[in-house]
Order: sequence, then C-alpha cells, then structure tokens
Amino acid sequence: MMNNGKIIVNRMYYFAILLFLIQIIHLILFTTAPTSSVMLTSLLLYSFIFLNFFIIKKSSMTLSLFNINANKLLFFLVLGALGKLISRYDYIQEWLQGGLTLSRNSEIAGKGGWYSYLSILFYPATILYFLANKEVLQKKTYLLCNVTIIAFLLIDFIFVGTRNVPIFIILIYLLTRKKQYKFNGKTFLTLLLLIIGFLIIFDYTTTTRLNGIFSWQIHLQNTISTQVVGINETTLKFLNHYASFLYPLIFLTHYLAHSIGELVYLLSHEYSFGSNGPIYLISEFCTAGLCDKGYYNDLILSENIRAGVYQTIFGSLLYDFGISIGILIFILIFSFNSLSIILSKKIGVINLMLLIILILSPIENYLYGGMGLIQIVMTYIIYLISITKIKSNG
Repeated sequence: MMNNGKIIVNRMYYFAILLFLIQIIHLILFTTAPTSSVMLTSLLLYSFIFLNFFIIKKSSMTLSLFNINANKLLFFLVLGALGKLISRYDYIQEWLQGGLTLSRNSEIAGKGGWYSYLSILFYPATILYFLANKEVLQKKTYLLCNVTIIAFLLIDFIFVGTRNVPIFIILIYLLTRKKQYKFNGKTFLTLLLLIIGFLIIFDYTTTTRLNGIFSWQIHLQNTISTQVVGINETTLKFLNHYASFLYPLIFLTHYLAHSIGELVYLLSHEYSFGSNGPIYLISEFCTAGLCDKGYYNDLILSENIRAGVYQTIFGSLLYDFGISIGILIFILIFSFNSLSIILSKKIGVINLMLLIILILSPIENYLYGGMGLIQIVMTYIIYLISITKIKSNG
C-alpha cells in the first residue's frame, strides 16, 4: 500500500517525540548539565518542532507527491555507484592494511577527484529510489539495486567509519517505507535487532578509530563531547562496576543529547557570531570543488571555540549569520516548508527532507552536515528529471 502524507508525518512526529524523550532523560539522569538554561533551550526548540507537526497534522494534507519513475533513476544510481566505488577503493585498501584508524586518517583516501562528481549522485538517487514506484523494475534489477545500496551503506560504516549520512539515509527509508508498521512480535524483534545493529556499528566506529588501547570509561571522561556536557560520576561508577556492556548505549544517547548543552555553552561564551561571514555555508560548496575546503576548515576551527562537536542546527547558523538572523532563517525555512505542505495538501521530496532536518535540528545542522546542501540540491534535480507526470482525468 502506498504511503499517504499523513502516515509519513505521523511517523516523523512520533520519532521527534522519541528523540525529545531520549535527550531529556539522558540530560537529567546521566549528565552534569541538567541546568535550567539547558532545559529551557530544549523545550523552546522542541516546542517549535511540535508546533509545526501539530499544524501539519491538523491540515487536510493526505497525499505524498512523489510519482517517481524508478527506471529513470537507474541511470543516476549506476553513475553514483561507479563514483562511489572509485572513491571508496582507497579507504578499503587502507582499512585492509591498518584498520579504521588508518583509513580515517589517511592522506590518500578521500583526496577526491573527478569521480567525486559522480559519487555525489548516489545517495540522492538512493533516497528517490526509496520513494519511487519500484514495481516497474524487473526482479533482478530490483534486487541488484537493493544489494548495491546496502553494500555502500556498509562500506561507509565499516571502511570509512562515517555515521551521519548512512544513518540519515536509513532514517528516510524507515520513515517512508510503504508497508505500515504493525505492533506485534515480529515488529518488536525487528526493532530490537535494528537497535542492536546500530549499537554494534556505533561501538565499532568509536572504538576502532582511535590509536592505542581503548577504554570506554576513559573515553567517556575525556572525549570532546563530554568536556562541556559531562557524564556524571554516579553513572560512570555504575557502568564500570556493574554494566560495562551498556557503555556504547550511554555514549549513543549522549551523542544524541549533548548538543543542547553545547549550544547553551556557545551562547554563554561566544560574542563574535557572524564576524567572518557565512563560513559554514561557503564550505558546503567546497565538496564540489568550488572553494578550498582546507582553508575554510581552518577558518571554522579558529572561529568556533567548540568546533568538532554537535551544537544543534544553530551552531553553524549563528556563526554564519549572527544570533538574530540565524534564528530568523531557521524559523522562516521550516515555517515556509510547513506552509507549503498545508497549502498544497501534499508532501513533496524537499518537504520530506526538510521535515527530517527539522526533527534532527536539536542534534546537529543536517542542512549543512549529513547529506549537505549539494546533495540536497542534487536530490531535487534528479527528482525533477525522474518524475512521472500524472495526467488529470478531469
């Protein structure tokens, strides 16, 4: 059964509630940062998110406006897979020689080339593939596409050690899949296996990317994400003595929750937002070879006192545009997106992606990071090329 817009929006709404509960529970029970300012910031941000979903849910929107021809997507999937394969070859070679530590820190892997322009097509085409009518594909083609997508997701997890983009892609699939979720034993088992899988990947990409002997206890005490929002001593002692197997789970929830505290820290200690112009925004275009990525990375590191940690969507927006304009841009983008859905009574591809970015805004700026602006734009361009025009009977 084809998903309608309300089913997709309801799934997103419940996912936003889940993230809110994870953040609040983690901050209160496990960290040193459940201050009134942190709680107030979290409530304000989630109030805006829930208000958007409440208004959309109350509207008469019923349809999902995708109408994508899967056959037309194959061209972009093949080109993207070719570029992806070439771009990941050096990572795999380095990983085979020295594991994830070597592949992530190698000067050879990830240096880019002409194939980067092709690899940019892969994940946008993958997102559209999830939304497309795949019944028009031959069975062998359908299976090959699925295997290719799964293979590159695993390559990015295992050999590159990246998490943001693959998780973003998986999240889109889970939120938009055509089959409805039923609350039964099979669904519960699938959910449990999915959580265990995420924890295994999260544990692997954390413990194997660092040199030397890894200790979860030392990591939780000294990693950059716990310098401002620390794990409290009670939690650390309990994990160390009774439940060391829960270290990855606590770090995962910390990964999802610490951004709010980081934003409050920024607002308390930084007074030069926007002084160097939109450095984060410009750096997004460096991925397409339009500017010097190294130069802008160095500029960001010198400007942002907490560069390297998640700072909600506002961390980069504030540095780019200042506090007032940054907040205004955030409100306008997502308010106009909700208004577009309400007026058209449909949810389109960009509407969908912006809603997911809104849900993830208390964690990080997925408008810049995650997929990134270039791949978001490519998603829409490929969508326009691949769309199937529906003739009206009226």
